[in-house]
Amino acid sequence: MNRKYYLDVVEVPKRMVKATVRTKSYRFRWFVNVVSIVVIQLLFHKYVTYTMIYRILKYIPYFSHRYWVTRLLLHLLTFYLTNDNLCLNPPVETVSIVRNLGIQIEHAQVAPFSIASLNHNPLDTAISKLIPRDRILDVILYETFNKTGFQVTCNLAIMYRDEINSNPKLKVLYDGQNLRLVDQMMLYNKFQDVLRS
Repeated sequence: MNRKYYLDVVEVPKRMVKATVRTKSYRFRWFVNVVSIVVIQLLFHKYVTYTMIYRILKYIPYFSHRYWVTRLLLHLLTFYLTNDNLCLNPPVETVSIVRNLGIQIEHAQVAPFSIASLNHNPLDTAISKLIPRDRILDVILYETFNKTGFQVTCNLAIMYRDEINSNPKLKVLYDGQNLRLVDQMMLYNKFQDVLRS
């Protein structure tokens, strides 16, 4: 069975493990997102030009002699909404476990028209979270039902505490990637080797 993702594992035995998951179709989906944004802009152009502008000019006479400014502002608003909210690239997630230091989770999901998406490494703009070693309770592999309720899936997760005396929290790793069980078990064993050494 072919994987739908790339799994890159860098390991220093019993000291550090860094695992990155990225979909195989990352560049193709980036291209589809860019084309979608261009098509939405072209379709929205007629609506902005003929319908919305005249409605705005009817109620706000200030923009009547600045027709092109109003049109430009509406196009920029549409571009912002489609680029940053509707058409995001697939997520790239990296988990690094360092002995005696903790776990760092990096999650990047950038917009198609951004410098980071054109770069070879979208993790340059990742959101990082470091969980210190003294707050990590365990790395676990648990089973859940999917949304339909007819299929069982396995998830790799970290149990940790935000504060010393707080309730335990669960952070699911590689949430949107649908990792195969074989890969999850391999990562689980590597993570446990580093944490337990």
